[in-house]
Amino acid sequence: MQLTHSYFWYSKAFTNEECDRILEIGKSQIEKEKQSGKKVSADVFGNSHKGGESGGKEAKGSKTNEELIEKYGVDYEKHVYVRDSEVTWLSQEWIFKRAWEYINDANKQAGWFFDVDYAEPMQFTIYRGTGEEKGFYSWHMDGMSDHFGKYRYVPQDKINKKDKQQTPIQNMDGKVRKLSMTLNLNGAESYEGGLLQFDFGPHARHKRYHTCEEIKPKGSICVFPSFIPHQVTPVTTGTRYSLVMWCLGRPFK
Repeated sequence: MQLTHSYFWYSKAFTNEECDRILEIGKSQIEKEKQSGKKVSADVFGNSHKGGESGGKEAKGSKTNEELIEKYGVDYEKHVYVRDSEVTWLSQEWIFKRAWEYINDANKQAGWFFDVDYAEPMQFTIYRGTGEEKGFYSWHMDGMSDHFGKYRYVPQDKINKKDKQQTPIQNMDGKVRKLSMTLNLNGAESYEGGLLQFDFGPHARHKRYHTCEEIKPKGSICVFPSFIPHQVTPVTTGTRYSLVMWCLGRPFK
């Protein structure tokens, strides 16, 4: 699918006060979940898009193959280390309404006019650049947007956690991710690395690999089709906080 606009952005869409409020909610929730023993780390292994000018390096992150085997029992030569971050899920209505305004506007202004009518719970994410492990998210797509990517409703007590397409939310049944949004909750002066980068493909009209510089200011938003490959490069110092939201609709016809 050829797009005139591969992403749409808004500088400082959320105020500093709004961002700080979200940060307080997200960080507090993660700490509570840690204390209760709930898993908040997103140490993900799987198939990476493996694109980009340094995709292989980013996929491995800061760990050696021996460290991966020792810590996770996973051989990097056979499984790609895709992600290292901490996450929790937010559902505050005021955040959703503010974000939805920009997503809806971007859908029109960019000329996509994708049919979306629902959104998943929002993901609050922490990419830490302190210590030995550097937070990152290698090349991936949020959704394929075709019938193979459809969510299937399954009651909570019958969910298979290994099946990422199963959902206990009935409103997600039969739908796919079509639009993704990233809200930068702290400015780039707070950390190094942590860049949102896109891979527009080998036949892109312009440069294939592109860094979204526009969302570096605190409170800035980027909206893009969920099928576009992207990554968050390793945070080398400081900490990057973001809020991600996925909007759903019926598969493309």
